[in-house]
Amino acid sequence: MKNLFKKSLLVLMVAFIAVFTLSVTSKVKAADEDTATITFDDKSKRTSYSTSEQIWEENGITVTNNKASSTTNVGDYAKPARFYANSSLVISHECNINEIVFDCNSSSYATALKNSIGNNATVSSDKVTYSLDGQSNEITVVSKFTAQVRIDAITVTYEVPSDEPNVPEYIKNFQKLETVSSLNVSYTYAEVTSSSIVSWELVKDVSSLKVGDQIIIAAKDYEYALSTTQNNNNRGQSSITKNDEGDQLEIDENNVEIISLTEGNVSGSFGFETSTQNYLYAASSSSNYLKTETNLTANSSWKVTIDEDGTATILAQGTNTRNYLQYNATNKLFACYAPDKPQTPVCIYKYTESSGTEIEYSIKENGVGLRFGCLIPKDIYDDLLAEEYSFGINFVSGENDKDFIVESIASVVIDEKEYYQYSIVINKIPNSSYEQIFTATCFAKLGDTKILMQPTTYSVITILENYVKLAKDPENNSGLDKDLMQGLLEAARR
Repeated sequence: MKNLFKKSLLVLMVAFIAVFTLSVTSKVKAADEDTATITFDDKSKRTSYSTSEQIWEENGITVTNNKASSTTNVGDYAKPARFYANSSLVISHECNINEIVFDCNSSSYATALKNSIGNNATVSSDKVTYSLDGQSNEITVVSKFTAQVRIDAITVTYEVPSDEPNVPEYIKNFQKLETVSSLNVSYTYAEVTSSSIVSWELVKDVSSLKVGDQIIIAAKDYEYALSTTQNNNNRGQSSITKNDEGDQLEIDENNVEIISLTEGNVSGSFGFETSTQNYLYAASSSSNYLKTETNLTANSSWKVTIDEDGTATILAQGTNTRNYLQYNATNKLFACYAPDKPQTPVCIYKYTESSGTEIEYSIKENGVGLRFGCLIPKDIYDDLLAEEYSFGINFVSGENDKDFIVESIASVVIDEKEYYQYSIVINKIPNSSYEQIFTATCFAKLGDTKILMQPTTYSVITILENYVKLAKDPENNSGLDKDLMQGLLEAARR
């Protein structure tokens, strides 16, 4: 049953300004610096691969991942690239490197990378920044990863050689500015009654667990869960997908062990009943065995405590002293260990099913407009204007390539600093074109000379995905509503 609410118009100028603000308040590059990026979206950029080493190359950047002391072969993956624990990572460029920024596949991988690099690295959400002194063009970033890391892209800030052509400083600085994009969206929304909302939720308080609950045991900082495969002495792993916050799961129910909680035979404990109606138990005091038994005993009765971040301590209550259920990241399995010899901690996800109402968003036909533009600091703008440059935007859609000369340029003040802003809007993007890639580049032109800013390349979908990330990131005061952005993204994908 849907109760239709009145139509609303969302003009995402707040996001446009937010993106501008992020651009102009980020690190200001020195005049003798430039950037290059390598992405790991497909294996065509990987120039060499063996089980002991992989090499990726793009835009003058070379990324070398060596197996080193890892017991796991080098990962054969793209989108993202995977770098396993105890392997090494070396990054080189044609010029000396001042800074490396890593776009990790999640915030947990970013934290793992920061811990692997050490004190010279900082982490913000899913990005890790590694600051250097510009004294070398080859950097051993990590000699030994402390945990697996997955990376989508790497951006290197490097020193431009001193024999660079003599270009005025204001032109160099204009070329380093970024073209940005935003959306105007006209949408409707409705209240939808849902009879069943199903999810696997991270348990952060043990008091929320009770007999009869169905749970999954997963590795804390990995996308693996206890599988249905019972090996001779331990349990295998099965791949899962965690959301960005790590508090929800998507699983393959055929391979992940769904455990039913029963009452243990020790006070305050649970039994972990498997899909074969047997009970997981700590099976040894001398070996790291995790097996199943038919009848519930103290060794298959588990006392559970859970920290606020979801880290679970699961201890069997019997006489066997290898009783700490954990994940072995090296051997990719779940087993029981002595408490004084810990492995990777685990967490618990609980099956939840509820009913209620949700807001469902729909985008009107031809209700999306793409806005492309830029902010130019006043000093750069004044220098260009004094030389009688005009300003415009180059817009590319498919085979169409067109320059727009702008007539209206507005003065704006952000954080007490004056800028000049201009933009164009491409209206009535049809619903069928939400995945189409558009590229825009702001420029300044004098006669036949055209100076280009850094381009922006986006689709409606990717812009909305970025809005969702901004809205969810507590460090970015974007003013975007998280639920609304997620709702519009889902509407665009339908």
